[in-house]
Formats: sequence, structure tokens, C-alpha cells
Amino acid sequence: MTTFAAPDPVSRSPFLGVIEGITEFLPISSTGHLIIVEHWFGGRSDTFNIVIQAGTILAVTMIYWRRIVSLMTSWRDPASRDYLVKLGVAFFITAALGLIVKKPGFELPTEFRPVA
Repeated sequence: MTTFAAPDPVSRSPFLGVIEGITEFLPISSTGHLIIVEHWFGGRSDTFNIVIQAGTILAVTMIYWRRIVSLMTSWRDPASRDYLVKLGVAFFITAALGLIVKKPGFELPTEFRPVA
């Protein structure tokens, strides 16, 4: 596969940020797209992937801040409490599965191949 060498990580960051931003809200893997594009650039940074995912979480938090504040301030409302419980269960399942796959040493792939 062809690689395109970017001059430095700073120059490719905006491009990777755009890839992340476009693919994050689509029903496709934004991390998978980052892995492919980073492969084309000839390098991959776990730190960059963590930071860019944190940026995505911050952006979603900023978009939904009213809903988050509403959930936190009206937790006594049965509908809000039900929603918070469902969020907690989803978080717990995700965290537990993350810990389960981390124990045997699972990591994101460093190379990719077509799956279809």
C-alpha cells in the first residue's frame, strides 16, 4: 500500500481532525478511518488517538450540555432517573468489556486489511 509522508505531526493533525469529525457521527468506525489515514502517512500515534477522542467527547458534551445539566438537576424525576440508570448500565458494560479485552493484551491493529 502506498504511504504519503507528511512533513510533521502538526501538519497532519488538522487533516486527521477533519477525518475524525466527519466520521464520528456516522455509523462507521472513526478510529478505523484514523488508522487507515495514519498508515498512509507512514506513522501512528496512540497519544494522538487518545487526545482526538477526548476532543470528540468534549465536543459532544458541549453540544448536549443542556441535556446533561437537565439530567443532573432533575434526577428525582422518574424519566431522568431511568435514563441515568440506562447510561450507567451501558457505561458499566463497556468498561467491563474494555478491561476484559485489555487483560490478554488486546490493542488496536497497527496494520489493516480489507474486510469486504
